[in-house]
Amino acid sequence: MDAIKAGDPGRDEQIEHFCQTIRNMGALKIPVLCYSWMVFVTSARTSTTTRGRGGALVTSYEHHLTSRAPDADKLRITAQALWETYECFLRKVVPVAEQAGVRLALQPDDLPLSPVMGVSRIFGSPENFDRAMAMIDSEANAICFCQTNFGLMDTPVRVPDMIPHYNDRIAFVHFRDVRGDAANFVETFHDEGHTDMFACMRAYRDIGFDGPIRPDHAPAMDGDPNLHPGYEALGRPFAIGYMRGLLEGVDKTRGNAG
Repeated sequence: MDAIKAGDPGRDEQIEHFCQTIRNMGALKIPVLCYSWMVFVTSARTSTTTRGRGGALVTSYEHHLTSRAPDADKLRITAQALWETYECFLRKVVPVAEQAGVRLALQPDDLPLSPVMGVSRIFGSPENFDRAMAMIDSEANAICFCQTNFGLMDTPVRVPDMIPHYNDRIAFVHFRDVRGDAANFVETFHDEGHTDMFACMRAYRDIGFDGPIRPDHAPAMDGDPNLHPGYEALGRPFAIGYMRGLLEGVDKTRGNAG
């Protein structure tokens, strides 16, 4: 989607491919499409082999390293240009998504800093997400609520308190955590980061969220090849079990509270 985001030649063709994907998903009854508006440089990490708890391999980021990367000043695009291409994109694809019965879930910038290697990013603050949702008031114009990236945003609002703010605009959840801040963080097991995960799970229940939620970015365990950092097999059962335990705890607490 880089041509769409940057407004480069080939944009219209990429938009049509995107719209056809939406139509195909609608025909197959696949209800959510997650996408991002990071251009050229997507999820930024400076290490995929940082040692975590028990020697597990996790990803991490140090912003000072990317600022010194070769050719870091050669990829240029302004925030204003990204807003213009984004609004053009929404105007063309949201009506297609409405007709197909597919919700478009906008993922926050990973990581929520701007610029990264000379490239601006616009979806690194709650205010900008509010602006995106206000552009087109449609059920199809929705959010992928990535807990970590919302938690790394420069805002005093706690992650669990952001969930009711976006309420039914949340179409998809990335359930993960880190320690640190946007300029210097390390990913963690789901039970050892800085987010109140129980409060998050309770907030999803409170707003009646019933969409997909995934245990995003689990550490690589002994025996994982770490060819796909964050998405290896052995760390994910722990994450899923932890999430199921949180959900059971929330439901029992709510039941006891009457």
